[in-house]
Amino acid sequence: MKIFNVENGKEKVYVQVSDFTTFTKVDKPIPAGIYLKAMNYRFQSNDDKYNFIEYDDPEEIEFFKEFDYIVDYKEVKNKSISELQHLAKIANDEANEISVLWNELTPEEKKLNKALSNKYMLLHHKIQDYAFVLWNKQRHIKLNMPIVPDSDSTLVISNDNCRVQSSLEPNILLYYKNDNSELEDSDIDKDMLNSAIATQILFNEQDNDYFRDYQINKKMSEDNKYYIVEFEQPEYKEDLRPKGKNNYNKNLN
Repeated sequence: MKIFNVENGKEKVYVQVSDFTTFTKVDKPIPAGIYLKAMNYRFQSNDDKYNFIEYDDPEEIEFFKEFDYIVDYKEVKNKSISELQHLAKIANDEANEISVLWNELTPEEKKLNKALSNKYMLLHHKIQDYAFVLWNKQRHIKLNMPIVPDSDSTLVISNDNCRVQSSLEPNILLYYKNDNSELEDSDIDKDMLNSAIATQILFNEQDNDYFRDYQINKKMSEDNKYYIVEFEQPEYKEDLRPKGKNNYNKNLN
């Protein structure tokens, strides 16, 4: 998954750690800074694959804009389950066509067509990204998105001193000062905050079929710059994740 955002006038892209595996399948030059951050990342647990790495160099951002096999989160986050399934089916159908072509090649031809095998794997990685979006809605997983305002948010309510805005994670609202300085309790306009909460609930109910039985939690960020409102959801009971080790490569022999 990739998330493009603008913060304090600077464009950034956040890339999910699980997407690092795609870099070995890319048949065009990759900016050195992308490789360096990927190589320097230290895994602590399996859940680290849901974390995101920040890139802000223009060359790196342009690379990810052109790399279609990593799903753009903002383009799909509000899609329904049927829409996500349709997108996954398109990618899967293309992968199946490649599988048929691959199985008709001789061993020597396969050695000369590594790019075809790579494209097959990249398409299945794209399908996995679509699944991550759905599973995050269902709370089977939790994508650890950066706690920053969404520059494309349609929910922005402000006064002369502060504003409240959706974060990159739809289940989180951020209340902060216009000049990004530290917040105090006296800065929080409760009427403005409650209005934003009511609006965000409407948006979430509209965009997420699984948004229900939520609990609202509020806390100040460690740096005192954000008052965070989180709509905590229980995990959806019907687990749609595939069981066992994935076998995406089973049709390429």
